[in-house]
Amino acid sequence: MEMVKYGKFFIQTINSIFSDVSSLKEESKTEMVLWPYSPTPKQLTLHICGFLTAAIFIAVGTHLSFSNIAPQQARAQARKDFLKARLRKLLED
Repeated sequence: MEMVKYGKFFIQTINSIFSDVSSLKEESKTEMVLWPYSPTPKQLTLHICGFLTAAIFIAVGTHLSFSNIAPQQARAQARKDFLKARLRKLLED
């Protein structure tokens, strides 16, 4: 009997949670804004500086990645050739 009581309570709780979530979704559809308040000039400047800093870090990382790709490809090719030669030698013997 206790299990039935707790089961009903659980179901009522879940139903109330889902009804709260659905009402929140309806409210959020009508109040779509970019910011809940207007940023101050200082906040806007810091936001833009942070965005530009992140973009610069990504650009520098991409440049370094592409500038160092030729030596990495050469090492990978040398390793591949070495393994092929080693396996051929082992399989021939």
